Amino acid sequence: MKALNKTTSLFRLFRQAVRGEEQNFTEGSINRAIFLLSIPMILEMAMESLLAVVDIFFISRLNDNDAVTAVGLWDWVWPPRPWWRGELARKMERARQLLR
Repeated sequence: MKALNKTTSLFRLFRQAVRGEEQNFTEGSINRAIFLLSIPMILEMAMESLLAVVDIFFISRLNDNDAVTAVGLWDWVWPPRPWWRGELARKMERARQLLR
């Protein structure tokens, strides 16, 4: 019976994480907060991986190994991450300063 309650509680937390309700994560269990914050990230990474596989599948139908390589590297090197934009902008600004 305890296993059933624990499973039900886990599914309830999963549903709550997917809904994205606003919460105060500074109060309560740290394990619960980590779980609620990790589920959206895990789902995003899974969708991003699926997109890469679908891209490579359709590009491979062109029978061009160079195109498959380019798409595979592009999906790996340039994921749409918000922190990349800031890092890339800082590096570009630093390169501009060095070239002056």
